[in-house]
Amino acid sequence: MENVAPLQAQGFNEGKGKPFVPQDIRLPENGSVSIKSLSKNNYKEITKIELLSKNQELRYQQTEEGLIVSFPNEKPQLDYAHALKIV
Repeated sequence: MENVAPLQAQGFNEGKGKPFVPQDIRLPENGSVSIKSLSKNNYKEITKIELLSKNQELRYQQTEEGLIVSFPNEKPQLDYAHALKIV
């Protein structure tokens, strides 16, 4: 997201940025997801990402273009969305 106020502290940037849109999140075919709004420029340093349905830590890379999260080859079969815990 271009032209968005960088996060400074929890709850202090509400209403200062553009709303999220579908273009913020991309699901590449290689089993990963790219989240533009969590780039190095827009978000604090990320130290851990966990796939909650499997209680499994995931590989990731936080770049200036976005956060790229790699999912395991064997994905859990669920009837609902997969949730990530991003720390």
